[in-house]
This record gives sequence, structure tokens and C-alpha cells, in this order.
Amino acid sequence: MAPPRVACMILAGVLCAEAVWAGPERAEFVPSADVDLGGLIRAVRESSPALQQEHLAVELSQADARQSRLIDNPVLDAAVGTLPLGAANPPDLPRPLVNIPNYSVGLSLHPDLARRAPRIERAQGLLRAAESHRRYAVRVQALLLLRTLGDLSTATLRLVADQRLTAQARGTLALARERVRTGFGTPLDADRAEMEALRLEQQVAADQGELLAIQASCAEFVGARCGSFADDNGARRFLSAWLARAEAVTAPPSSRPDLRALAEQRAASVAEGQLARAQLAPDPTVRIGYMYDSFVASGNQQHSMSVLLSLPIPVIDRGQAGSQAAHARVRRFAEQERLTLVAAQARVTSLRQALVMQKQRLATLQQQVVPRAQGILRDVRRAFEARAVPLTDLNQAQQALDELLLQEATALGDAFRLTVELLEQGASDE
Repeated sequence: MAPPRVACMILAGVLCAEAVWAGPERAEFVPSADVDLGGLIRAVRESSPALQQEHLAVELSQADARQSRLIDNPVLDAAVGTLPLGAANPPDLPRPLVNIPNYSVGLSLHPDLARRAPRIERAQGLLRAAESHRRYAVRVQALLLLRTLGDLSTATLRLVADQRLTAQARGTLALARERVRTGFGTPLDADRAEMEALRLEQQVAADQGELLAIQASCAEFVGARCGSFADDNGARRFLSAWLARAEAVTAPPSSRPDLRALAEQRAASVAEGQLARAQLAPDPTVRIGYMYDSFVASGNQQHSMSVLLSLPIPVIDRGQAGSQAAHARVRRFAEQERLTLVAAQARVTSLRQALVMQKQRLATLQQQVVPRAQGILRDVRRAFEARAVPLTDLNQAQQALDELLLQEATALGDAFRLTVELLEQGASDE
């Protein structure tokens, strides 16, 4: 049996190895008001499983671009000719199978000069399109993560508000029981206070379950455990920071990743049309050969070389179908780019108007309605403690404040969602 010190060292080494091995998986993503869209993009780029197809598309396009720069492999051929059948000529020629046949070897090369340049240009355009599409997909995943973090912050606000109301309800319950004990209250009031406290406790449990579900959704994007906000102030700062960023969103320019991908696909289609039209220019095949002729008895040259040039004749397939398809792609990609830009510009205008209305609603709730309801609850609580109002009035004031706090969190979440939609229409990744 190993001594205790040695056993401890071995155990420490095992735990250290496990920490090193599982370190990246055990890292925690902590949401913060300081993170911007660029930070979210970096968080999801290599961690989101939904982006693996886009990474693969870029890597395959890189391979296609490399392949487009290569020419066809040279072709090596060999042949044996003039094999004698029947009687030899002249008839007295010794060993006809040795002294009559000829042996040749050749090397053919097809450089494909006419179509090489447009093929390279098309492959490069498709590669740029794949890279732009990947940037767009990464941005979409980052914005989905942002939506999830917004849900996490609003759920945190609801949870903290319900926890405060629950604490107040427990205090009310204790006071109601004390009244019953001293003979200044009825058991029915204590029962009502207990039911209100239980209702709020169930609401807190539901809020906690929703919070955990949102954290699980967040983990799908970052590939790690997703933390929560430390308190409601952190959640409010997060939402407020992104509401402020919405002011900097401009009309979507053509450099937005999805629009850029359409432009690159259109350029690749132009090159595809050039490639189709290049079939009119016949690409030659050059063959250089060497022949060894053993039939020198007839006066043949024993060693000789040959040069062969072959040209295809484009009289049937002149690239008509390929040119038609390329023209259709160019037209449709250009139209899709134009319509997407027009729709995005119109959507930005509508979203800005909706965001202004939501901010006005939120300001009214935060500056007027909720403070007024909190003041009423304080007054009713003092009156209840002074035995001037019944418990039902206090319960109604608590429920009214609970509903208003829920409306405030909902309004804040609605404004945040409009902000995210505005960011979707913009182009900045910062």
C-alpha cells in the first residue's frame, strides 16, 4: 500500500490532469453589459455546432479554388504496331516477330488555355461567397445568442422582483399570524396571507426554472456552461447598453455579409458565363511521341519522333446552355440583392418607429407607474401595520405591483428584441 504522502501526490496529479483535459469544456460564459457584437461573434464562431456546415463549405471552396489552378495530368501512352500475320514480306526475313514490329511511346498534354482563367475566377468568386455566407451565419448565431441573453436578463428581472415580493409576503404572513395570536386578527386573514406567500413562492420557482432553461439554450451557442447575471442591476445594465447601441445602427449597406455573399455569387456567375462562352475557342491537345521501328529491312527509319496537335470543333455544343444558366444566375442574384436591400431599408424605418414607442412605454412604466405603485404599497403596508386597512387591500396592492413589474420587464424585453432586429439589419460587427 502506498504511503499517504505518495497517494496524495498521485491523486493531485490525476486531478490536475483532469483539469487540463477538461479545462475548455468547464469554462463558463459569463454575460456582461460590456460585451459587444464582436465579442459574441468570437464566442460562437468556433463553439456553435450549427456553424460546422459553413466551415466545411469554406474549406471545400478552398479546395475547389486550388483545383481550378491545376491543369490536366499528362497522359502517357505506349503501342506496338505492324505485328506480322501470315507470311512475312520479304519471305526470307528471319524472325518476323522481332524484325517487323515497331514500338512507340507518347506523352499528351491538354493545357486548357481558353477556359483556365474564367475557371479560376469562378472558383475564387465562389470561395469569397462561401466566406461571406459564413460571416453572415456566424453573425446570425451571435444575434441568436444575444436574444437568449436578453431573455436571460428579463427572466432575472422577473425573478428578483418576485423574490422581493415573496419576502414582503412572508413578513405580512408573520404579522397576520401575530395578530391572530394576540386576538386582533382572524384566522381567515392569516390563511389569505399564507396563500399569497405560497403563490409568490411558486412564481419564484417558475422563474428559476425558466432561468435554467434559458441558460441551457445559451450553452448550445457557446459550447460551455452559461452563467447568469449577478443581480437585477447587471441585467438592467445589459439591456440598457444594447438599447443605447441601437442608436448607432444605420441603414444596411451593401457590405453586409449576406448582401456581400450575393454580390460574390453574382460575380462567380459572370465568370461562369465567360467559361461557357470559352468553349468556342478550341483548346488543343499536344502529343509528342517516339517510335522504334525494327522493320529496317524495308528501309524504314529505325528511330523517329512525332508531334500531334488535335483540336475539337465546337459546332454542336458551343456553351449555349451554360451561358443561359449563368445569365439567369446573374440576373436573379442581382435582383435578390436589390430586393433584400430595399426590404431591409424599409424594415429599419419601421423598427425605429416601433422602438421609439416601446421606449416611451418603458419610460412611463419606470418613471411614473411603477414608482407610484411602490409608493401605494408602502402606504398600504403602513396602514395595515397600523390596523387601519384589511389584509385584502395589502394583497391587492402587492398583486398590482407584481403585474406592473412584469409589464416593465416585458416592455424592456420588447424594446430589446426590437434592438436586436435593428442590429440584424445593420452591418457592423462591433
